[in-house]
Amino acid sequence: MIEEFELTVVAYPNGIVVPTEVDRVNKTFTGGVYDESGHLVDNSLRQDKEHLGVQAFPQLSPSMINDIKVQHVLKGRYLYLGFYTEHYGHFLLETLSRLWAYTENKYDGVVFNEFVNPRQTQGVSTFSQLFFAPFGIKASSVSIVNVTTQFEWLDVPKAQFFIVNKAHANYIETYRKISNYYIASNVDKSLRIYLSRSKLLKRKRKALNEIAIEQAFVDHGFIIVHPQDLSFLEQLALLSRAEMLAGIEGSGLHNCVFMPPRGVVINLCGMRQPNSIKSNQKICNTLAHVTSLVLPFVGEVVNKEKLITRYDIPHIKQWLRKNISRV
Repeated sequence: MIEEFELTVVAYPNGIVVPTEVDRVNKTFTGGVYDESGHLVDNSLRQDKEHLGVQAFPQLSPSMINDIKVQHVLKGRYLYLGFYTEHYGHFLLETLSRLWAYTENKYDGVVFNEFVNPRQTQGVSTFSQLFFAPFGIKASSVSIVNVTTQFEWLDVPKAQFFIVNKAHANYIETYRKISNYYIASNVDKSLRIYLSRSKLLKRKRKALNEIAIEQAFVDHGFIIVHPQDLSFLEQLALLSRAEMLAGIEGSGLHNCVFMPPRGVVINLCGMRQPNSIKSNQKICNTLAHVTSLVLPFVGEVVNKEKLITRYDIPHIKQWLRKNISRV
């Protein structure tokens, strides 16, 4: 799950990036990086080749393309950074996973494939630029490939995070670099934060009584944070002070990577895994050196297809009394 596998950067003269093409019916995609002979580049893969487990949207790009029709050519040296997305969880875990290899002033630009999820904006979002700035990457230097493009030189680093599979132990340094760029290190680290979804207008993955859940946590010294009401920098300022982070399972809890080490993450399980933490969250918790606590799901499944539930509040209160000291 957390490893120290070899991190390599392989240079390809006349490297070619083939745009992402998604098959939404079969939930697969093609596209990626090929060398000038038409061989797929291993370092560019979204998932590690040795992973034999289930993949969400597996990359089915052929290992060899005999006839690549190059539509655009760029001179200079570029760094391939994988898959760009605006989905926060995948952005945090995957889009940032090759930043370790970036060296300012060495490259004429950085290159991404599109991710499988469609984007709402053109170009690089202002939100993404906040993450790239600590590494010296400017929005003007970022290319998200939508036509087959050949680069005079293309450097391709290995990713540090492979979804539901493993992460490199050093990946935490990417998150620390981001946090240290914006946040002073001498802040009080005693906040207890509950990340709430109760204001989100979602039709799926809802807890109908989350406001009651919030109150149970407030009674144990937690503040309620609605991420959509805050800028990322405001969220980061809170996370850097958090000794405890709680919430219903999902990408919000991946933010533990911005917590101080030796904190506690409380995972309110959902109906799909009522007694365990999902793989990506386990990886994040281990990367961040935080303690994981499982609050099992007990309650009513209101709509199984849409993952709508109602939690048993007495169960949550009892668990909190047993596991969390009042303040």
